[in-house]
Amino acid sequence: MSKLLDRIRKNTILKPQLLQNSKYFDNGEIVPTSIPLLNLAMRGTFDGGLSSGIHMIAAPPKHFKTNFMLELMKSFQDKYADEDAICVLYDNEKGYSKDYFVKAKIDMEKVDHRFFTTIEELRADMSNLVTDVKEGDKIFIAIDSLGMAPSKKETDDAINNKDSADMTRAKQIKSLIRIVMPHIALKDIYVVILNHSYQTLEMYAKDVASGGKAAQYAGHTLWFISKAQEKEGDVLAGYRFTIKASLSRYVKEQSLFPIVAIYGEGIQKYSGIFDLGVEFGFIKEWVDPEETAEEKAAKKEAEKLAKKESKLKKEKKYTGNTKTYEWNGTEYSQNDMEENPLIMEELLSNPAFRKAAENKYKL
Repeated sequence: MSKLLDRIRKNTILKPQLLQNSKYFDNGEIVPTSIPLLNLAMRGTFDGGLSSGIHMIAAPPKHFKTNFMLELMKSFQDKYADEDAICVLYDNEKGYSKDYFVKAKIDMEKVDHRFFTTIEELRADMSNLVTDVKEGDKIFIAIDSLGMAPSKKETDDAINNKDSADMTRAKQIKSLIRIVMPHIALKDIYVVILNHSYQTLEMYAKDVASGGKAAQYAGHTLWFISKAQEKEGDVLAGYRFTIKASLSRYVKEQSLFPIVAIYGEGIQKYSGIFDLGVEFGFIKEWVDPEETAEEKAAKKEAEKLAKKESKLKKEKKYTGNTKTYEWNGTEYSQNDMEENPLIMEELLSNPAFRKAAENKYKL
């Protein structure tokens, strides 16, 4: 060791590491999910998943935020099923029943449910929690939600019939993040924060997460979610939730990831994979060798009219794809391909396809 280095370390109160072998790099374990596109949205690769650190999911109500959080919690429990791993759920909404957790197959005996009423309560309790956690402990923290949490001042003003504006809430959230962030980073704690979002009043409106920017800047990921109807004919079958990676340490910003959820079935495992297969040229449109040029032209004209009619209706819905596609010499519809695990897994195992996805999304 360098004599100078040895001398300047004598009075340090910290635990320095040589950069070459430093444990302070972001080398925490990755928690893969069962949804390939979620792994891609998290890390820019199908081999990705949830990393330690703060991840915020912001959206209006009824945009699947809680379900995404439960999917990540279930993945954490699966990853550390044989270890003493604990989830802590900070809740201030009571927005779900036990059925939510049963359907998500969450082991509720390994989830500590803590209800809080103000940001100050959350700050005090979470600060104690992350301080008590030791390096090597497996902890997943979920906050549902930051968007609905008032400050103590806001609550006291309402009780005392005061109309003064609350200027403390954003400061309290910023203080919370400042206190817990070093512990989260050092101890590789997984944190998922649900939040509300709103749009600015500019000519080109932007999505903004409520509560100030402290959690956004400290976080590894900030997702905004939009939704559109998923229909089978004229029947509403579910919704297509599009994740926008607004901020990320691993994924190109503004990248979009469509996740389909069907009533009675939940998240479709291979959401978005078909679309990427077509975009990258691994799935090609079916060409009927017996189809005449006139028939091809008529089909294209019919597709143009259908698109025009959809725009005129101005409905935000996804009606599916009427084209057919070829895979290993066989004709399939889009739905048939997406629901065929053999085709989807064959595509996902293709190194060239995986590389194309990384080139598009990974930083």
